[in-house]
Amino acid sequence: MLSLFVVAVILASASHGRAEGGCSCAPLVDEGCNATADIPTLNVNFNSETLQGELIVSFSGYHAVQALNRYVTQRLSAAGISGWEFGHRSAFVQTHPTDFVVVKVNTSTGLAIAALRAHKLVKSVVLERRLTRTLSAVPSEDFSDEWQTRWMSRRPSHVDKPSEPRPRNAGPSRRLNVALPPRQQITNALHAEELWAKGLSGQGVRVAVFDTGLAETHPHFHHVKDRTNWTSEQTLDDGVGHGTFVAGVISSSKECFGFAQNADLYIFRVFTNNQVSYTSWFLDAFNYAILKKIHVLNLSIGGPDFMDQPFVDKVWELTANNVILVSAIGNDGPLYGTLNNPADQMDVIGVGGLTQDASIAKFSSRGMTTWELPSGYGRVKPDVVTYGTEVRGSNLKGGCRSLSGTSVASPVVAGAVTLLASAVVDQPGVLNPASMKQAIMSTASRVADANIFEQGAGKLDLWKAYQFLIKYKPHISLSPSYLDMTECPYMWPFCSQPLYVGAQPLTVNVTVLNGMAVSGRFLGEPTWHPLSSANGNLIKVSLDWSKVLWPWAGYLAVFIAVQPEAANFEGTAEGYIMVTVISDAVESTGHSMISNATLPVKVRLVPTPPRHKRILWDQYHNLGYPPGYFPRDNLRMKADPLDWNGDHLHTNFRPLYEHLRTNGYYIEVLGAPFTCFDASQYGT
Repeated sequence: MLSLFVVAVILASASHGRAEGGCSCAPLVDEGCNATADIPTLNVNFNSETLQGELIVSFSGYHAVQALNRYVTQRLSAAGISGWEFGHRSAFVQTHPTDFVVVKVNTSTGLAIAALRAHKLVKSVVLERRLTRTLSAVPSEDFSDEWQTRWMSRRPSHVDKPSEPRPRNAGPSRRLNVALPPRQQITNALHAEELWAKGLSGQGVRVAVFDTGLAETHPHFHHVKDRTNWTSEQTLDDGVGHGTFVAGVISSSKECFGFAQNADLYIFRVFTNNQVSYTSWFLDAFNYAILKKIHVLNLSIGGPDFMDQPFVDKVWELTANNVILVSAIGNDGPLYGTLNNPADQMDVIGVGGLTQDASIAKFSSRGMTTWELPSGYGRVKPDVVTYGTEVRGSNLKGGCRSLSGTSVASPVVAGAVTLLASAVVDQPGVLNPASMKQAIMSTASRVADANIFEQGAGKLDLWKAYQFLIKYKPHISLSPSYLDMTECPYMWPFCSQPLYVGAQPLTVNVTVLNGMAVSGRFLGEPTWHPLSSANGNLIKVSLDWSKVLWPWAGYLAVFIAVQPEAANFEGTAEGYIMVTVISDAVESTGHSMISNATLPVKVRLVPTPPRHKRILWDQYHNLGYPPGYFPRDNLRMKADPLDWNGDHLHTNFRPLYEHLRTNGYYIEVLGAPFTCFDASQYGT
């Protein structure tokens, strides 16, 4: 899918394009690495089926389902549409307000969508998605025959509901990011006993597990406050084992210990025994989690489809309601740009995996995020990494077993977060999604020989996060917290190529975490301050930023170009960016708060290279997401032939970028139309 423009402009194709929360596309500033430890392979096959004629109708605000049904009936009747029915919903919605309905339309789907969208209360109308995953774990001496049979079997997608219509579109989905086989207690590896010694064990914290259920009589759990089933199967029990394992890592009190043994555990069964779920099941379950005032929610699932708008909107609503959401970043490593949703959202703690020797696990998905493509630049993810290889957790009916994967790393962090939350759960204004992210990210330790898109802030340090949190004062913070383009390999790809006069602006997308309140805004404009003593006057920095920081986060886009007077300069240039954020009224005090943050910047400059060494990668003209699914550029990937990742020089074309750089070429990224660059500066 590569082609060469006449001036050696490299064209990429078939990528996604949408900016989360308005994340910016780069304006022109000019006015006129790592080898990972090998582990056994885990195969995860998945698909997402958009169900023809089955609609999720989302409304503004919450209403009785009977009222919403009347609205839908009136609109469809007025449009002359017949032969439709309401879809299956949990009994929960009969007694609690809801913000959506499911409608099955046999004919005239387009007319039905248009009629429903015309209602003043309707926010969106989208097709329902059926999410199917087939997981196959690598055999191990630690696995029973029954376990191997369940997890290594591959069930066809029609097993769960054979009467449903065939989907019109199949592609990637949310799936359980499952795993393999340890021996050591994971709580010991992170020194949870130091917090237990202080009397902390999760007490007072409500933690939700969205997975495959849990048996009522399981001997490892003594604080299960609620079990709910959101699937079409008439059971609350776990028939797979994954939900039991995840709950055990968080809260088991026997044999294979969890982090927060006295936390109140809420079990949400959102997958069937055939590993099938629907977007609408998640939406209902999320609404119930909000109603129950859940503090921490673990999602050991993920998928590439950040355009599942009702799901994404509901995740934002969850965190806006103070739910700390922890999610697996995905098992699609070592490829870059393979982050899963919702872990790729700014308000969610996205967790990557480590091996037992604290190296980045090969399976762990890498950044950057692809929401901002094609014209912008992705954000840094994962947020943190922790052990995800051979972690011990609860077995289906008792005893322990070991698994690996980011679906294992996610409950490790969720359990740690629950334990941390019990230290401050009664302190007004301290515990929220942003403050918890700040606590675990600012205290994380650097993983050697790994870059920022592999490890984020680094390895979770439970004790340091605790010390940070108990002294916490609401403030803003930046991720990354500094931009040192000379620090390799951590700052790859930014450190891999120097800047020079005439180059396309270097773009960095910085996340602003607002620990003061769920919403806020920049107070005045962020400002660039060059350090004249460190050649800061030789670079020009332009900035763009979120109009509103919600929920709990926003962005600061940084564009760096070199001033003409540095044409023959070689060395470094430094300065810093100042930002100030004012929060909306804080619930605990009724008053706004103000916080400042500084972003140090350091870049390496060289004289402008000759024309024949300069190549321009055209990112701007990528196809938007999602016009369809495209075959991969790598034809060797036969098990997963469709390309669901956004193309970029620093993600799926990383090997090409490294090859060109090794051979002395300078590659720039064009994020603007062809009229915005000088073609005479590139090619032979």
